[in-house]
Amino acid sequence: MTIVDSTRSYENWLAGQIEIVWPDLECKWELMAEDAFVCFRGTYYRWLETIGDIAPELDGPGVGVVGDLHVENFGTWRDGEGRHVWGVNDFDESDERPYTYDLARLATSATLAIAEVKKMKLDPKEASAAILDGYRKGLDRGGRPFVLAARHGRLAKMVGRALDDPKAWWEDMLDFAPADGVPAPARVALKAALPVRGWTYEVGTRGAGVGSRGHRRIVLVGDRDGAWVARELKELAPPASQWLGQPATAGAEGRPGIARSPDPMRAVRRGWVARRLAPDCVKLKLGTIQPSADARRLLTWMGAETANIHLGSEARIADVRADLESRPRGWLYDAAGRLADAARRDHKDWKRHYRKLA
Repeated sequence: MTIVDSTRSYENWLAGQIEIVWPDLECKWELMAEDAFVCFRGTYYRWLETIGDIAPELDGPGVGVVGDLHVENFGTWRDGEGRHVWGVNDFDESDERPYTYDLARLATSATLAIAEVKKMKLDPKEASAAILDGYRKGLDRGGRPFVLAARHGRLAKMVGRALDDPKAWWEDMLDFAPADGVPAPARVALKAALPVRGWTYEVGTRGAGVGSRGHRRIVLVGDRDGAWVARELKELAPPASQWLGQPATAGAEGRPGIARSPDPMRAVRRGWVARRLAPDCVKLKLGTIQPSADARRLLTWMGAETANIHLGSEARIADVRADLESRPRGWLYDAAGRLADAARRDHKDWKRHYRKLA
């Protein structure tokens, strides 16, 4: 199938799983037409559909993966001690896949970010090597969460440069379209992430992201102790692997061996995820990562964070190590190059024909 055919099939399936916000979905189509990087971010289903044909050598031991992993799927949150933590902050597509799929998707996204939209100053070959180096080191040391108050000063500075001005952030956050209320299943997730019992709030709708744009998103904003606080509720769908007829498997997020300092204000209940929104809990903006040395380090840390996630599949890590050692030199760079070329072809086809979906 073409990418338009795949998208039509996937979105028809998706509409049978959740309530679609069609204007947001049409906005996603327009965003995907902008460049190959955004198109790649928005089409994990297409990646999963075609990866076996494009890079069959990526088959390997299965672990709990992030799934829709890319260079803009990393951000910050506050842990139970109030510390700033950095890492993967979207597990919407998490299930069990070959460990190589996360590495290849991350390297492919880096290749596109470098070549297509100039968001990182680095050679794609260096990018793949940095990701793989970080991943190996992460496995070797048994995982280490990125708690920025501890030993990650350089990363903390990068995060600091990426943060929005709080006043401007809140002005933008408060500019939402009013909504009638919170659906009953979403209230179960919200209850687990309330800032305080009896909190009163205004309810609105919000469009954000790329891959999950079109899912219902509800934003809640209210006062606590004289200042604004906010929560977001997003409806989740089953992983795209189920669109392909594959059986449901456990995701990575809840596995006990995962190396993580979790966000206590994040809760997944009854098909909804609730999370705290704040000016210092954001995705890291790649446009602020200019020196090549910083870009290389950042990708190394992304590789290490990927290992942090995969370590949750404790029983498979010995198999992962053995498979990793058996792979030829340059395997990740070679696969990412082919997958990036396929993403560029898909984007070109998407730009020409996506209006047929309307």
